Amino acid sequence: MTTEAIVPSDVALTHIDLQLPPGQPFSSNIIAIDQEAHRLYFANRTKVGVDVIDISEPVGRYLFTVPTGSPTNGVAVAPDCTAPTRASPTARWR
Repeated sequence: MTTEAIVPSDVALTHIDLQLPPGQPFSSNIIAIDQEAHRLYFANRTKVGVDVIDISEPVGRYLFTVPTGSPTNGVAVAPDCTAPTRASPTARWR
């Protein structure tokens, strides 16, 4: 874990191209931001996963979706973890 202060950016995020499936409404829930890694994570219920967005520039760039197997209701960032995991009362750690 880093002890350096994170300096806020004065550059506004102006757009994110989400690459949604055609004809489907967008449904999302909680977002989380890792300021050090310049990543935005959000629970994308439409794509049934957590989308990872590069926010190092004013226009966010979609990187990939971490599939969750069922519509996701939230997301949290744990910068000291080495891999994305899914936890729920009925899921096992992978």
